[in-house]
Formats: sequence, structure tokens, C-alpha cells
Amino acid sequence: MRGVERGDNPYGLVPWSVLIQEVDSTNTQADIATWLAHAKANHRWLILLFHNLSPAPAAGDPYTITLDFFNRALAQVKASEFA
Repeated sequence: MRGVERGDNPYGLVPWSVLIQEVDSTNTQADIATWLAHAKANHRWLILLFHNLSPAPAAGDPYTITLDFFNRALAQVKASEFA
């Protein structure tokens, strides 16, 4: 169980009071890079929330991202050495 508030989390957080960064079709790879850099620089935990993945999301569906975007986001996390 968790809320829907956006943000990052301090180390040692309360498990049912975590904040997330929701990734949707309006986000860019630069957004993810910014979130990763901020969390790493400030010694925070970052939880990325992805709703739906699809090879070709329907137009106007904000909660579905492409598999390519998801794979690039995972590569960003790995490259950040934050994981």
C-alpha cells in the first residue's frame, strides 16, 4: 500500500509512505536523467513507476509508454550506477 505523491525518498523511509516518480508518455529521457541525478546527489531513493508498456501505444494514452523508452530508461538507471 502506498500513496500517489511524487518525489524521492530518504534512506530508511517508512515502507508504506514511499514517494514515486510516475513515468508516462509526457516524460522524456531527460526527465529520468534529472530525477536520477537529483536522487544520487542528495542520497535519496528513487522509485520509478511505469504503468503500461507497449510496442505501439494508442494515441492519447498517457499511461502507456513504448518498450524502447522503457529499455532506454533502464539503461539510464544502469549507467547512473545508482541501482
